[in-house]
Amino acid sequence: MSEDNTQFGVGADRFSYEDVLMRIGSSSELLMDVLELLTAFIMVGLFAIGVYDLGLKMYLMIVEGTFTDPEVVIKLIDTALLLMIIVEIYRTVIAYVEDLNILPIVLNVGIIAMSRKIISFRTAKYATPTDALLSALSYGLLLLIVIAGFYLIHRIQQDTSFNIFTAGEEGYEEPE
Repeated sequence: MSEDNTQFGVGADRFSYEDVLMRIGSSSELLMDVLELLTAFIMVGLFAIGVYDLGLKMYLMIVEGTFTDPEVVIKLIDTALLLMIIVEIYRTVIAYVEDLNILPIVLNVGIIAMSRKIISFRTAKYATPTDALLSALSYGLLLLIVIAGFYLIHRIQQDTSFNIFTAGEEGYEEPE
């Protein structure tokens, strides 16, 4: 006798082993959807805290008169780029929940993250000039690779009817 035909319950309320698995699967999918949306709300909270922090930094920069100090300005730009990364991660979570293609958004995050690394790059952080040069070249190469990927997927979007955001699952309307 196979387990697939096992029946549970009493009388008219009987259900099979497959029914139990389906109910458990549905419950776990619902829980996963709730947790994914919770992650999105956490990103919104982090963004709000970051905006407050950015505003506070700008206020202190003006009050202290350090708005002309390049180091302070670079730290401010670094914070703004970090906020952009949080926005893109939020968009990634939402796209994932909606079963959309997250590749374009992930490439956006990559471009912003590499730009952030390049803008905040300081040679003084490295033991030797050679180490600094190798790091700079690595950052530049990574940025070029991510930009090339970004260009390719958007070029595919332009040249074909493939919708990069839905991974080709839905129809694509030509831009006017």
